[in-house]
Amino acid sequence: MRRPAVYATLLAVFVLLAGVWGFRRVQAAREPRRIQVVIAPSSDPGGLDAHQREGLRLLVADHLEVLGGVSLLEGLPPGANLPKGALRLKVRATFWDGHLRLEPQWEGRNAPGTAAALNGTPDWVISELLAPLGVPAARPGLLRPEDPAACMELVTLLGRPVGDDPAESTKRLDGLANRFPECATARYALAGVLYITSILRPRERDDGQARCEAAFVQAMALLPHMPRGVRTYAFFAADTGRGREALAAGLDCAAAYPKSPNAAISVAYPARISGLLDLSERAMRRQARLTGLPRTMHTATDNTRLYRGDLSGFAASLELPQSGPQPALLDFYRGYVRLLGGDRTRALPFFLRGADGDAAVQGFGPLNRCYALALQGRPDEAKVALDGLARSRQMVQILDGELTFKVAEAYGFLGEDREALEFANLAATQGFLCLRWYEAAPFLAGARKLPYWATLRRHLQERQALLEAQFPLSRMGT
Repeated sequence: MRRPAVYATLLAVFVLLAGVWGFRRVQAAREPRRIQVVIAPSSDPGGLDAHQREGLRLLVADHLEVLGGVSLLEGLPPGANLPKGALRLKVRATFWDGHLRLEPQWEGRNAPGTAAALNGTPDWVISELLAPLGVPAARPGLLRPEDPAACMELVTLLGRPVGDDPAESTKRLDGLANRFPECATARYALAGVLYITSILRPRERDDGQARCEAAFVQAMALLPHMPRGVRTYAFFAADTGRGREALAAGLDCAAAYPKSPNAAISVAYPARISGLLDLSERAMRRQARLTGLPRTMHTATDNTRLYRGDLSGFAASLELPQSGPQPALLDFYRGYVRLLGGDRTRALPFFLRGADGDAAVQGFGPLNRCYALALQGRPDEAKVALDGLARSRQMVQILDGELTFKVAEAYGFLGEDREALEFANLAATQGFLCLRWYEAAPFLAGARKLPYWATLRRHLQERQALLEAQFPLSRMGT
């Protein structure tokens, strides 16, 4: 008589265990696959130089992201502790006589077993490197040229800093893109170099922006949702006053690659520029959830916190590990946030240091200098420094309305309210539409009392409302 009860109990236990197993499988499928790619130096003949190692890292990472749907860990030091569930792919590489030799080593819990060294054409070796993760092969020529020499040329140019010789990089990438028109990576790289060149040398080429746009159009026709490429496009479009196009591309990419931090950032930046702060915050949270790392690891500064009024959170974020060395920009914001809090004494050292720092983003050196001079009691010199920066903001190819707004705030800090309002209006025409910060920025208090302010505010409200209707929060998911 007890057997039916025993059977029922066993069945219940089986169902429970099956449910737990199934739940864990579903949860595992939902969890991002976090991977860091590290290309280590090699002393062997044919060892890659620093630029080639960085280029190969980017190329391998693109394959993982585009074909494998993984969540890339960018900016994490090679020897740092990995976030929960993450893997590190560490590779030593040499290139000799048309053959790329890779010696892979996996680190992390549940890492693939020991991998044998791979030796062959770059095209074949990269596919074999990622095969243990189940990453499918790319369409021939899409992510890398099949020709060995051309593939390594692309690797070199991907890792080469644009500022070294932008004209040479542009010429070589243009040649690669024309020889291998089916290679989306080459097109995106060319567009990226043209974009950065237009920022670093804004008046060097009158057609730089048009060439950049054309390269992006060609790249996106080949591979519309390549996360790293779309991220660069979203920054370019937002910085040239086209937030609508940036948001459309970013949200489409985030839908196609929901586990890509790069795709999330391609939404977060244009959303904050356009004043869609809730959308930007959701994208930033997704990026942090996917990586298990601080939000600043994938973007230089977390301005979304600033514009939402979270000054303490913004100040704290400036002390977290950053996505790259940008001392002039970081020192500006460290001084700026202390100044917003009324601490002029602690703000000054950051502005002084930032005035002489490396300005990866043009304009932050002069901004630091302006504030430093003002805090030292030299307002006339501060005004001269700011006037020079203001003139340059009216002649750039890459508009960057957010930076122009910082010029407006600096005029307000100096008590030049009419100039502050003039440049706040210019920032709006250049695409910076964040109404909440226009209304809250302390240094614009005087400008908000001037007659034209009401007209500017109404214009911002109308444009932001149109964007909110076209890009609702629901499009970003969770």
